[in-house]
Amino acid sequence: MTLFQSGVFVLHSKDVSDWTIDCSVLSDEDLDTLAHIGSHLIPEFGEVIGIPNGGKRFGNAMWAYRSAGPMLIVDDVYTTGDSMNEAKKNPDDIGLVIFARNPVKEAWITPIFTLTKP
Repeated sequence: MTLFQSGVFVLHSKDVSDWTIDCSVLSDEDLDTLAHIGSHLIPEFGEVIGIPNGGKRFGNAMWAYRSAGPMLIVDDVYTTGDSMNEAKKNPDDIGLVIFARNPVKEAWITPIFTLTKP
Protein backbone atom coordinates (compact mmCIF):
# COMPACT_ATOMS: atom_id res chain seq x y z
CA MET A 1 0.00 0.00 0.00
CA THR A 2 1.07 3.56 -0.67
CA LEU A 3 0.01 6.95 0.63
CA PHE A 4 -1.30 8.18 -2.73
CA GLN A 5 -3.28 5.72 -4.84
CA SER A 6 -4.94 5.83 -8.25
CA GLY A 7 -8.11 3.91 -9.05
CA VAL A 8 -11.80 4.29 -8.30
CA PHE A 9 -12.55 5.15 -4.68
CA VAL A 10 -15.68 6.03 -2.71
CA LEU A 11 -14.55 8.63 -0.20
CA HIS A 12 -15.90 9.08 3.32
CA SER A 13 -17.95 11.97 1.90
CA LYS A 14 -19.58 9.42 -0.50
CA ASP A 15 -17.97 11.27 -3.44
CA VAL A 16 -16.27 9.09 -6.04
CA SER A 17 -12.67 9.92 -6.92
CA ASP A 18 -10.00 8.55 -9.23
CA TRP A 19 -7.39 8.92 -6.49
CA THR A 20 -7.17 8.72 -2.72
CA ILE A 21 -4.87 9.43 0.19
CA ASP A 22 -4.49 6.41 2.48
CA CYS A 23 -3.01 7.71 5.72
CA SER A 24 -3.22 4.24 7.29
CA VAL A 25 0.18 3.60 5.67
CA LEU A 26 1.80 6.37 7.74
CA SER A 27 4.01 5.04 10.52
CA ASP A 28 3.64 6.10 14.14
CA GLU A 29 6.85 8.10 13.65
CA ASP A 30 5.31 9.83 10.61
CA LEU A 31 2.26 10.76 12.68
CA ASP A 32 4.42 11.97 15.58
CA THR A 33 6.31 14.25 13.20
CA LEU A 34 3.08 15.52 11.63
CA ALA A 35 1.72 16.19 15.12
CA HIS A 36 4.85 18.19 15.91
CA ILE A 37 4.42 20.23 12.71
CA GLY A 38 0.69 20.69 13.32
CA SER A 39 1.18 21.81 16.91
CA HIS A 40 3.06 24.85 15.61
CA LEU A 41 0.24 25.83 13.25
CA ILE A 42 -2.60 26.06 15.77
CA PRO A 43 -3.25 27.70 19.14
CA GLU A 44 -2.98 25.82 22.42
CA PHE A 45 -5.67 23.21 22.99
CA GLY A 46 -6.94 20.90 25.73
CA GLU A 47 -8.82 17.77 24.79
CA VAL A 48 -8.40 16.01 21.43
CA ILE A 49 -11.03 14.25 19.33
CA GLY A 50 -9.98 12.16 16.33
CA ILE A 51 -12.53 11.66 13.56
CA PRO A 52 -12.97 7.92 12.89
CA ASN A 53 -11.26 6.18 11.33
CA GLY A 54 -8.22 8.03 10.00
CA GLY A 55 -8.22 10.81 12.54
CA LYS A 56 -7.98 8.50 15.56
CA ARG A 57 -4.26 7.72 15.15
CA PHE A 58 -3.45 11.36 14.38
CA GLY A 59 -5.47 12.39 17.44
CA ASN A 60 -3.40 10.04 19.60
CA ALA A 61 -0.23 11.68 18.27
CA MET A 62 -1.59 15.19 18.95
CA TRP A 63 -2.41 14.23 22.56
CA ALA A 64 1.26 14.82 23.50
CA TYR A 65 0.89 18.53 22.63
CA ARG A 66 -2.23 19.32 24.63
CA SER A 67 -2.14 21.83 27.47
CA ALA A 68 -5.21 23.98 28.06
CA GLY A 69 -7.73 25.60 25.83
CA PRO A 70 -10.43 24.62 23.40
CA MET A 71 -11.15 21.17 22.01
CA LEU A 72 -8.99 20.08 19.08
CA ILE A 73 -10.75 18.05 16.39
CA VAL A 74 -8.41 16.22 14.00
CA ASP A 75 -8.75 14.17 10.86
CA ASP A 76 -6.34 12.71 8.36
CA VAL A 77 -7.94 13.94 5.12
CA TYR A 78 -10.35 16.84 4.56
CA THR A 79 -12.61 16.54 1.53
CA THR A 80 -15.85 18.41 2.28
CA GLY A 81 -15.46 19.22 5.98
CA ASP A 82 -18.71 17.47 6.87
CA SER A 83 -17.12 15.09 9.42
CA MET A 84 -15.28 17.93 11.12
CA ASN A 85 -18.39 20.12 11.25
CA GLU A 86 -20.45 17.27 12.70
CA ALA A 87 -17.89 16.79 15.48
CA LYS A 88 -17.70 20.48 16.37
CA LYS A 89 -19.75 21.15 19.50
CA ASN A 90 -18.49 24.55 20.66
CA PRO A 91 -17.73 27.75 18.74
CA ASP A 92 -14.19 27.85 20.13
CA ASP A 93 -13.27 24.30 18.96
CA ILE A 94 -10.30 24.22 16.58
CA GLY A 95 -9.55 21.75 13.81
CA LEU A 96 -6.42 20.30 12.24
CA VAL A 97 -6.12 17.96 9.24
CA ILE A 98 -3.05 16.38 7.66
CA PHE A 99 -4.21 16.75 4.05
CA ALA A 100 -6.89 18.94 2.52
CA ARG A 101 -8.01 17.50 -0.84
CA ASN A 102 -9.89 20.75 -1.50
CA PRO A 103 -9.55 24.31 -0.20
CA VAL A 104 -10.76 24.45 3.40
CA LYS A 105 -13.97 26.49 3.68
CA GLU A 106 -14.01 26.73 7.48
CA ALA A 107 -11.72 29.27 9.16
CA TRP A 108 -11.50 27.10 12.28
CA ILE A 109 -9.82 24.19 10.41
CA THR A 110 -6.08 24.31 9.63
CA PRO A 111 -4.55 21.92 7.09
CA ILE A 112 -0.89 20.89 7.26
CA PHE A 113 -0.86 20.22 3.50
CA THR A 114 -3.36 21.52 0.94
CA LEU A 115 -3.73 19.94 -2.49
CA THR A 116 -4.95 22.24 -5.21
CA LYS A 117 -6.48 21.40 -8.53
CA PRO A 118 -4.31 22.21 -11.56
